[in-house]
Order: sequence, then C-alpha cells, then structure tokens
Amino acid sequence: MEVKKSLTSLHTPDSEKTYKLSALIDVDSFFYAITNDEGQLEEVHLIQQSEEIDLKKYPKLRSTKIALANRYYTLIPEADYNERSLEDYVYQVLGSSPRHQYVFQADHVQAAGLYVCYAIPKSLYQYCFKLPSIPIIYHQVGTLLPLVKPEDTRSVIHVSRYQDLIIIIAFVNGRLHIANTFVSLSPITTLYYISLIQKNIGVKKRDVDIEFSGAFIRGDETERLLSRYYNNLSYRSSSLKLDDQLLENSSLYYPLQSVYLCG
Repeated sequence: MEVKKSLTSLHTPDSEKTYKLSALIDVDSFFYAITNDEGQLEEVHLIQQSEEIDLKKYPKLRSTKIALANRYYTLIPEADYNERSLEDYVYQVLGSSPRHQYVFQADHVQAAGLYVCYAIPKSLYQYCFKLPSIPIIYHQVGTLLPLVKPEDTRSVIHVSRYQDLIIIIAFVNGRLHIANTFVSLSPITTLYYISLIQKNIGVKKRDVDIEFSGAFIRGDETERLLSRYYNNLSYRSSSLKLDDQLLENSSLYYPLQSVYLCG
C-alpha cells in the first residue's frame, strides 16, 4: 500500500479549527489521516512506527481514533457475551502467545448484534498512548461492520486490504455470516480466500457481490483475476471530502472513514 508523498500534505492548518486523527495500525506501520470538523481530509500519511509523527501544527486535535489491523480477534453474539470471559474468548486465537504480552478489549457493534473481542500487543498499545491526544482504540473489523452491512437482502462479500492483511466480511441475504482476516501476499491467494468464504456461505458465484475497500487498485491484477470467476465486482468509495487528486482511488481511504465515523 502506497500513499504518494506529494499527496500527503494537502492544506495549511487553520488555527481557528479543530481536527481529528483517524488511523489504522498493524505490527509496524501507521496509516493516519487528519480531518477537520467538516470531514475534509487535510493530510494523510503511511509511516513506519519508527518514524516521528509531527502533529505540532494541530494544537486543537479534538480526537484520536485508531483501528487495529490484526488476526487476534473473535466475534461473540450479544446474548453470549460475558465480560469476565473476554481473555478466554481471544486466547483461543492467540495460540501459545503469553497473555501478559497483550491488552484485551471488546467493541460492542450494535448494528451487528455482537462484540468484537481482541488482543492488542502491548507494544502497539503503548505506541498509541504516546500520541498527543488520548486515543480511542477499536478493532478494524468492528469499524467496518456497520458500514459494509447491506441495506437489502443481497449476499455480499466485502474484502478490505491493509498492508498484507485482508479482512473478508460475508453477508447472506443481508445478514452477517462470517468475518475473518487472512495474510495475502498475491492476487491468487486473495482469490483463494474469497472462494473459500464464498463456498462456506453456500452462495453461488453468480449470486454474490464482491466489494473492495482499502489498498486495492482498480483494474489491477487482483481485479482482473477475480473478474474471471465473479461478475459483480465493485469498490466502496470514501465519503470523506477528498481533493481531486485523491478521488481516483477513493476506496483506499474507506477504512479510515470507518474509523472517523466511530463513536
């Protein structure tokens, strides 16, 4: 995933306005956007966590919201959720990793009727709390679910990419069926996981819509490959106010929009 350096600083900050930081984070990268209260994108950067974040020109940073991109999560229906069992829910997906290396959290996603329970590596947690504004941390799955849920009874597979991770969220007749995250380093691997989920939900290729967001590029090898097998491919566009030079790849900023709209 690449954000061109020439497009990162778009406007000069207005000292009279307040701003919001919305970000995605994984084990070593930090993809963040600065927006004003009207939802206008002011800056966007993809950096390594070893790089310094310069936010001095935004003294009125009203909120910092960060979504974690990782595979250490599970979905628990509202009726079954018990806060005292939070660590036990997540520990099943952590394998042999020691619990003391993580901070455990749960996001209540009312639109989906469930909790996203997840583990944050303590190193990332500490990184987030070094930012100038006290952050609110979510899991990326929880931020996407309310936005990608169909408003009708379609069967939809939404695929969102951040770095080497793809989140696949599948709906059957408008209802959530499965959400999972995979490592995908090639178009053929992405096709494999989409096909795996499509077969799991029991919907034929011709009857499912495939939606993309995040670091997918229109017309690239992934789209060309999937178009051989699926007829209905589309991209989710961000509703953040983007400058003209960013509109061509608006779907790249859709995951940041989902973080911006949380809370």
